[in-house]
Amino acid sequence: MTDAKQGIFRRDDRAVDGLCRDRARDGCTRGRRRERDRNSDSPSLPTAYFHPKVLYFRAGTMSTKTTTLTNPSAETGCIKSFALSGTNNVVMTNNCAPSLAAGASCTVSLTCLPSGSGRIGELTESDNSAVGHHNVELEAN
Repeated sequence: MTDAKQGIFRRDDRAVDGLCRDRARDGCTRGRRRERDRNSDSPSLPTAYFHPKVLYFRAGTMSTKTTTLTNPSAETGCIKSFALSGTNNVVMTNNCAPSLAAGASCTVSLTCLPSGSGRIGELTESDNSAVGHHNVELEAN
């Protein structure tokens, strides 16, 4: 909902981190029921998953690996944020819009030059799904 005089968004029209600012424009349905769900006990929430869930990098070699975030549900998902933890030597790019339409997918690419083998870190995507986040493990071998 916007204030017509000032043209600003009120707080209840934004998702966390400001990626889905206007639900009417980008299709995010965080916390709202669709018309067909008004008679049900719980709102429909989108689902999503990463494939693959683990990315393997070769130690001592710079490489780029890609994972795909897919929304198989009938609901639009609202991507709130992406975060990398456990490492500071990974560069991430993605083609994900703030909203992920029903049946749609997007890709996340990670470039890394691991110095040794083992766990490098983790990519976490936060959204409005029932789970609220999805993870990809980053490993070097």
